Amino acid sequence: MSSKDYANRRKKPATKKRSAAKSGKAVAKNKKRIPVGALTLFTLMSGGFGYLLYQIKGDHTHHNKTVATPSHTSKPAVNLPEPPKEKWSYLKDLPKKEVKVKIDTSTKPSRPYKMQCGSFRHKIDAEAMQAKIAFQGLSAQVQATQGKKGMWYRVVLGPYPKRRATEVDRHKLQRVGIDGCKVWYWN
Repeated sequence: MSSKDYANRRKKPATKKRSAAKSGKAVAKNKKRIPVGALTLFTLMSGGFGYLLYQIKGDHTHHNKTVATPSHTSKPAVNLPEPPKEKWSYLKDLPKKEVKVKIDTSTKPSRPYKMQCGSFRHKIDAEAMQAKIAFQGLSAQVQATQGKKGMWYRVVLGPYPKRRATEVDRHKLQRVGIDGCKVWYWN
């Protein structure tokens, strides 16, 4: 390995190149010119704006007109025809009617709900998901299922009596990053 002395190293002498900044033409081009067109336009615009403000200021003194209120003159009364008689009777009958609605109080679902939060090939992965769910205060079970392509391990929560209860737990799991939980009827 060769050692180089970077501290005492000398810079290579720069070759003399003729730069555009030192040439006579470049100096003439770099001279700052005053933008005459823009300055003229700005002056005209500011003058026009000032004139507009002057005209507006003077306008309110010239408009001192009085508005005459019209006097109320009495008009002769016009005889209107009688309003037509109503031929419908529902307007009188509706306030007297009473509508009876039968409400079924037994709105319980026929089957309870379950929530599946994962399906894994290896039991270790399913148990890891079960542990994450347990840290949230929920209990999950790992169910082994034989599929077409081998053994699958499902992570399932439930049974829940109402779908709303499953949604509450699903949102609790989503807040900690466990997404993809699906809600189904319990088989």
